[in-house]
Amino acid sequence: MSIKIKDKKVILVDYFDTSVYRCVSSNAVLMRWAELIGQKFDELKDVSAEEIFKKRAEIKYNHRNDFDEVPIYVIYEDLRKEYKISCTSSNFCKLCLEIEEYLEMAVQIKNESLINWIKHQKEQGKKVYIVSDSHFPLSSYNKFLKKLGIDDLFDGVFASAEVNATKRRDGARLYHHVLQELDVPKDDVIMIGDNADSDLQMSKIAGIGAILYKRKFKNIINYSNDNFFKQFIKHKLQSWKGTLYFEYAYMFFIFISRLHEECLKDGVKKLSFLSRDGYFLKKLFDKYQELFIPQDKKIESLYCYNSRLVNKNAMEDGTSRAHFVDYMKEFIDGDHINVVDCGWNNSSQQNIQNIMKIKTRGYYIGTFSKENLGFPCKREGLIYDIESNGDISDYYWLLRTNFTLIEQLCGAPEGSVCDIKNKKPIQHWQQQEKYIYKKWIAGLQENIADEFLQLCAWLKNNENAIDYELLAKINVKSGLFADERRLQFLNELSENYFDNFSFGKNTTGNISFRKAKPSLRDRLIYPEKRLSILVKKQRGIKTKFGMFFYKIWANLFYFKLTLLGKFNKKKQNNHCKNTKKA
Repeated sequence: MSIKIKDKKVILVDYFDTSVYRCVSSNAVLMRWAELIGQKFDELKDVSAEEIFKKRAEIKYNHRNDFDEVPIYVIYEDLRKEYKISCTSSNFCKLCLEIEEYLEMAVQIKNESLINWIKHQKEQGKKVYIVSDSHFPLSSYNKFLKKLGIDDLFDGVFASAEVNATKRRDGARLYHHVLQELDVPKDDVIMIGDNADSDLQMSKIAGIGAILYKRKFKNIINYSNDNFFKQFIKHKLQSWKGTLYFEYAYMFFIFISRLHEECLKDGVKKLSFLSRDGYFLKKLFDKYQELFIPQDKKIESLYCYNSRLVNKNAMEDGTSRAHFVDYMKEFIDGDHINVVDCGWNNSSQQNIQNIMKIKTRGYYIGTFSKENLGFPCKREGLIYDIESNGDISDYYWLLRTNFTLIEQLCGAPEGSVCDIKNKKPIQHWQQQEKYIYKKWIAGLQENIADEFLQLCAWLKNNENAIDYELLAKINVKSGLFADERRLQFLNELSENYFDNFSFGKNTTGNISFRKAKPSLRDRLIYPEKRLSILVKKQRGIKTKFGMFFYKIWANLFYFKLTLLGKFNKKKQNNHCKNTKKA
């Protein structure tokens, strides 16, 4: 390849099946898109995904003489009119495109060998452009490239739908458009792509040299296969390697999916996300509803400013209580207040119920304890749960391992609430918390949210997609085997940790290890009970020698958990009598 292009100054590269591959077929993406659109709009409830898929192809065919490349918005708009969907054109097209983009981003894999070759060519001073035949607008390509981490590699993108000119027809008009825009001699340009017609023959017709790139990726996941979930999640786990906790998107997918399902069962109309942990959870929930939930099944979501300090003041001071009660009236749903939070001891919910004298429902990622209150007060951990009698959900100890990290991942761009006055919060944002949020959490939340929506796009309504055993394995490995970047992140979180309940009375960096020694019985039979404490020890290791022995220990510990059947529900139940289905 280098011999043919050494004198070329400009390299044009195809996108699909050349620069990137899909782990599913292109038709699988469109079929899944048809399924999601059919589930989203009431007018399509009696229309099969197959019919929507065929109708989309028919619309494109009918416009074949109107456009070189039929713009995606034309297809969406015709589909909206065909089925008389009561949604504005702009909103319908925006939603359809966003769903299709998340479906695409989830299955695209960059061609590492070609990407590395392009990097080398860039170092030689050559210009490299993507030239692609596709219905996607330029904005979609920008998203795809950013997601793959190669948005700064290419000097530009020429997409056929943007200029109504393709590589494959009418004298290869897209190539002529590219040459005109770049204003370079044809002899300085070469095209690289996988299609013998549009990338090789048509570029030659346009007077451009070309190289046929032989497709090397053949591992296509069959969307219609019963094992799709396992194959897809394996693909995602591979893509998450080397990232900073992207795998937590799977936990959030299970939580948000179950949250919406449980709220529908309970007849919830108004759902209140407690600050500050509820900030990110509400963001995920709102986007989940916007893209995937039909209008008649949507639940109103509210953001409720609350803190342990506010609750304490309301219980002890009459004036504070009056302000609190006045503020909380907005969140009443019939005869309940329904709250969402990360969880653990659900004290805020219990305080709200005591102060407001109204029944409450609480939906949490996990619970650590439940006081027997003697009156109805639903408190449920949707990932892991413990009852007041000590009954625990499957994989309880394995799933609660990194609870302090989850709290940080659910951080908010605001301070904790000191007080409520005239229905408005008075807040205090400690400098250490602000530093951590801006340096780490904000960007990490954006990436996890993207991964979350990609999972939703492919796994929503998949009966196998909520797998607690898999989640437990992911969670344990995430805790035991942190790389250098994760350890830096975790140590900074610990050093800048601040308990806002006391507002300045305590010091930062006060996350400590539990000092109680486990019994010999727990060490032998229930090692998972101390997992959340043991994984923290990795953070204190300063030498490569120490890390070498830690990794040996971590692998042996993981093997021990496997040997004891901690990742197998049937075997686990033999060791742990008090279990319940999460």
